[in-house]
Amino acid sequence: LAADSGWQPRALEIALAGPAGPEALLRDAVAAATALLPLEPAEAIASFAGASRATALTFAVQLRYDDGRLVTLTVRDAADARLRVAIDAHAGRAEVRTSAGESDLELALTGADVQHLLLRDRDLYALEARRVASARARRADDSASLLTEATTLRGIEAALDSGLTQAVAEFAPRPALRLLSGRARLTPPSGQLHLVPS
Repeated sequence: LAADSGWQPRALEIALAGPAGPEALLRDAVAAATALLPLEPAEAIASFAGASRATALTFAVQLRYDDGRLVTLTVRDAADARLRVAIDAHAGRAEVRTSAGESDLELALTGADVQHLLLRDRDLYALEARRVASARARRADDSASLLTEATTLRGIEAALDSGLTQAVAEFAPRPALRLLSGRARLTPPSGQLHLVPS
């Protein structure tokens, strides 16, 4: 879906549950959202259930984009791993629900009937190995999305801490100049400065 522009989400919901803990699941949910919608959100709002963020049972996050798109992420601690992804796009609607080695796919193309498929999950290690081999063969990787993921996670963290809507762009890394060699003085310098953006 990520490669087809007709399926780029206008609205996206990702719900994850599992034993990894809410913070780890939230990182996974942000990575999945960035893969499906490779744009930096304009705003993040987030909350948690529990006495503190450190002991939270669940996190709920909304990411709003400048063009009106909305991503909703919900993660919670659970004994069994479960996933739900729902996409509303120009091409139609799709929803995947996965648990206990089975995936239920509901697909409704624009102007067509709803289709249901039940998929039995294969060996996940073999699927991941195939995905990595395919990416290496194309010399593709996900490093282009890392900055967006990191900025989004920092915005979500600030929203969780403050309980307020956060402008995600405020958390983007800023270029900095670093002195690599040489020295600077107010009087004419005896050496040369070598500055590079980092």
